[in-house]
Amino acid sequence: MFMMHSLFFFFCFRRIICGLTQFTNKNHIAFAALEAVCFQTREILDAMNQDCGIPLSQLQVDGGMTNNKILMQLQADILCIPVVKPSMPETTALGAAMAAGAAEGVGVWSLNPGDLTAVTCERFEPQINPEESEFRYARWKKAVQKSMGWESSEASTNGNGLDK
Repeated sequence: MFMMHSLFFFFCFRRIICGLTQFTNKNHIAFAALEAVCFQTREILDAMNQDCGIPLSQLQVDGGMTNNKILMQLQADILCIPVVKPSMPETTALGAAMAAGAAEGVGVWSLNPGDLTAVTCERFEPQINPEESEFRYARWKKAVQKSMGWESSEASTNGNGLDK
């Protein structure tokens, strides 16, 4: 049985890892880094939902990180919505190439919907209940809050590069 390890990783202007114990291993640290990506994505989506008042029913993703199935499942769990990943992970580059190819005078690509093939997708459904997701997110936000303000912006004055 997998035991939940309370390890948090934050990406900000600086990075911090907290919750380390003598039992922490590289798998815990890698998972915490993936979890931090998902929590930060949730922060952005929460702000967007608050601004527009229309919550997402699913998140469509692309890019290199979408090749990590653990990350995609974790994102679905943390957002409590499905995450949909196209079979072609670099859809942004594909779209730019299609637009260039469809430009007047080039004509190597048609953007007519009837000429385009359907894109196959992989769908990741949330596997944990919303209460568990909310608990984990709240705990991460609390850890982030507690980590703020620990370093001053003033230059070190003790000569060894460390703050007093």
